[in-house]
Parts: sequence; C-alpha cells; structure tokens
Amino acid sequence: MRRPLLLATVLVLSAVAVGVAPTAFGQEAPENGTNATAGTDGGAGAPPQPPAPSGPQAVPADLEIASASTSANAGGTGTVEVVVENDGEEDLSAVAVTLQSSNAALTFGGAPTARVYVGDLGASEEATIEAEASFAPSAENRSYAIDVTADYTDEAGNRGRAGPYAAGVTPGERQSFAIEDGNSTLRVGADGTLSGTIANAGPNDVEDAVLLLRERGGTVTATETEYALGDLAAGEEARFAYDLSVSDAASAGPRQFDLVVRYPTDDGSVTESAPLYVATNVSAERDAFAVESIRTNVSAGDSGEVRLRVTNAGDERVTDVSAKLFGDDPVSVDDSEAYVRALDPGESATLTFRVSVAGSALAKDYPVSLDFQYDDGDGDTRLSSTYRVPVEIERGEGGGVLWQRWLLGVGGLGALALGYLLVGRR
Repeated sequence: MRRPLLLATVLVLSAVAVGVAPTAFGQEAPENGTNATAGTDGGAGAPPQPPAPSGPQAVPADLEIASASTSANAGGTGTVEVVVENDGEEDLSAVAVTLQSSNAALTFGGAPTARVYVGDLGASEEATIEAEASFAPSAENRSYAIDVTADYTDEAGNRGRAGPYAAGVTPGERQSFAIEDGNSTLRVGADGTLSGTIANAGPNDVEDAVLLLRERGGTVTATETEYALGDLAAGEEARFAYDLSVSDAASAGPRQFDLVVRYPTDDGSVTESAPLYVATNVSAERDAFAVESIRTNVSAGDSGEVRLRVTNAGDERVTDVSAKLFGDDPVSVDDSEAYVRALDPGESATLTFRVSVAGSALAKDYPVSLDFQYDDGDGDTRLSSTYRVPVEIERGEGGGVLWQRWLLGVGGLGALALGYLLVGRR
C-alpha cells in the first residue's frame, strides 16, 4: 500500500526546485515591471539556463501554462505571448521567466532564449509574458516547442525554480505575393517593356516594398532592376513595368523572368519574398522600314529615275536616315544615296535614285538592293537589314534606244538613196 504514496512523492520532488538566497543570482531583478532580454548563448544542443538556485529550500511553486501564441509569420518577426498562472496557495515575488527554443527556426531576438521579468505573482493570479520572436523563412506551418522555466522567491524569502513547462506556438503563413497578367513587348534587336500587376496576398501589410528583377545576363538587359512599390496593404495590387533591351544576337522565343519583393520587417531587418516568375515571349526581329516601289521602270540601253517609298515600321522615331542603293549587271547605279532627316512611327518619305540599264538587258525585272543607316530613339546608330526591290526593264515600241537609233540610221540611208534616184532621172 505504500507504493502509490512513494510514486506521488517522487512526482512531487521532480517538480520542486531547490531554494536559494537572492544573492545566488548576482544582481537582483527589479522589484516591478516586465523586461525581456534575449539570451546570447548559442552553439549545438539546448541553450544554457540561468544557474539553478541553491540554499534553503523554497516552497514548491504550482505554476501552469494557461496559453501560448505568436503573432510572427514564417520568415517574419512578431511576439510570442505565454500566459503563466500561479495555481499554488503562496504568493510569489521576483518572478523571472525564461523562454527557450531548441529549434533554430524559432529565435528570440536572434538568440535561442529570452528572459522576462514578471515581478509579483499572487496565488491564483496569472501573468502574460511577451518576447520578440522570429521564424525563419523555412519554418513550417506546425507547432514549435518552447520550454518555460520560472525563477521566484516564496513568502519565506527563499529562491526556487519551477519547470521547465512545455508550450507550443505555430507561426502564421509566410508573407506572400502574386504576379498577375505579366506580359512584354520584347522583340529581337529592339527595346521593350516587361509589365504586370503584383498583389500582396497577405497575411500582412508591407511598407516601402521594392520589386527586384533578377538579371541573368545575356541578350536581354534592364535599364533599371528595381521598381518601387511603396506601401502595399494585404489584398492590394500595384502595377509595375521595366524597360528592357533585347540585343540583335538574341533568339526569338519564350523567356522567364525572376522577381522578388524586398521589404522591411517589424524588427527593422530587410527580408525578401519567395521568387515570383513571369513567363513571356520575345518576338522575332521586325524590319525597321517598309519599302515599296513608286517608279522603277527603265528602258534597256537607257537611264532613268527609280523612286521608292520608305516607311518607318518601328515604334520609335528614327533620325539621320541614310539610304544606299546597290545594283548588279545589267543595272548600274549612277546616283546611289538618299537622305531623310527624321521619320516618326508610320511616317513615309520618297527616295529618288538614278540608274542605267545596259542595252543588252532583256525585258524583265532585275533586282536592286537597298539598306539604311539611322539613329534609333536612344541615339544609337544602327544598320538595317537589306531590302530588295525590282527594276522593270522595258524594250519600248522600237525595241529600245539602240534599236531606235538603228532604224533612224537605216531610214536616213533610204532617204538619201531615194533623193539620188530622183536627181538622176532629171
């Protein structure tokens, strides 16, 4: 019949802390108020507790953890709140509570422990302990254990320790963002934009947020990689746009751009969101100009004007446009250059050149080539692709100039012969 009594005695002794005079802790805790101090000891294993009391035995404290919660999100900072209740019959004083985390994903001000001074805790009273806490971005949506230990002074003035008591807190969801309707106007060899809408998916408001474009180098470059979003409440959206340049060496096709949101947390540190992605497409290079024929017919053995209409087919104003015409036998170019001061998008101008055609040319189309050197909207000098236009060779009514001259010569000889005959008959 003594075994139950012995078991109860063992259980009681396991919860009893050995008393000690206040001087055993060095400097005494303040008599009132609540202070939280983060521990500074780290390393592997559980963080060290304050030294255990020694000396005269204190009355065992009967404490209970009424509740534990946190306002911190995964990857964020907030507070841990633990409510401690004195279920004993004695009033306690100089109560100091230590919170300890053995998981690196949960820290108190960057340390594994926090010590909070409570002061007096009367019988049947409860005290709320608050300490700054941070969860790592890798923290999971589950309960994280906290060991709670209380040092106190009983009514007889003896020091004791109660605990550790187990408590658990679960971080809130990690702050998240989403990108909607991401798109671009990117084209090989041209400038364009990457734009979209970013939404704060919560759960918290953010201030002074900046959207960062992660460049990977290569053929697509950004003028600026940071876009200021400012304050963004949970559920709020904001538009963004980046100016990008695609080099001539780029290939058309799909592209993925990586972005993150950088913002300050409640503790003053700066954190970044999980990566956000925008999938878009880089279009094939588009001709800077459109060229069409106005007058390109020339007779064989003759020379004439070739008139072409050039139109700015791009999205920006071009200036200092120099055109050059090239021909191959039987078409030679006598006046090969033309100049236009500026062309706005969609604007056209007429270019005039002069060519000569060999008399042996057949009556058909022969190609001539044309290219442009110009300054784009950024002031960069560019060379266009080569355009080919046909020159239509005509024989004329008499088969061309040489044929006409031959006929004139034959006609002249005929007239002389006829005159000779008439004179001879007289």
